[in-house]
Amino acid sequence: MRWYLCSSEHQLEHLPEDADGVVVPYPELGISTLLPRCPSEAEAERMIREASDRGLEVQALADFTCAGCDHLSTSEHGTFRSLLDYLIHDLEVDGIVVADPYAVELASEHDVTVVVSHTAAVDTPEKAWHFERLGADVITLDPALNEDEKAVKLVRERVSARLRAAVNAVTWRDPAAYFERNLQSHATRRGEALSPYRNNPYEPLRERKVVEEVREELFDEVLVILGGEPP
Repeated sequence: MRWYLCSSEHQLEHLPEDADGVVVPYPELGISTLLPRCPSEAEAERMIREASDRGLEVQALADFTCAGCDHLSTSEHGTFRSLLDYLIHDLEVDGIVVADPYAVELASEHDVTVVVSHTAAVDTPEKAWHFERLGADVITLDPALNEDEKAVKLVRERVSARLRAAVNAVTWRDPAAYFERNLQSHATRRGEALSPYRNNPYEPLRERKVVEEVREELFDEVLVILGGEPP
């Protein structure tokens, strides 16, 4: 199965013909994947509905690596659960792509495909098993493993979840990626756009370890991240 991560209505309009489904960033929950832009909440909802009308499977991306513990606090926990319910029951997405282990567990309570994002840095069988135990149906491995037959085989022997590869994605082995993803998570929740040297000091430091290749036969499905800049 071939997925495309679309961060704009323009990308959705010009989606490659081999697409089986799309992943749409939903910024109100926080996006950690390093995209050139994130859609507004209203644009994301239009994209979800348009893709569904076109007969494509749709997954919502909410793969924050840090939410400032808001989703765990007494005041915000209910809001977080309500947003998940809204995506699943009102917008009727087919899947939720998350990185936070607690978000995996919450999403698994619903009749929806639960996907672990590449931003969760799953690169060992033990990590994969941990997320499957929490309820993951699909696990995206860290892009550093995209062509590592031995490593992928070891993960597959440990879990029964479907394995996904992310193409045009930054591996966690980029020294700045973890910290920049945390910043991106907070900024998207606040509706802010990051600019290098102004409020994103990590981008100039990034080594841009973007993985553009994959041995597709090693995986059950592939996610291609669209965009002109490294994701």
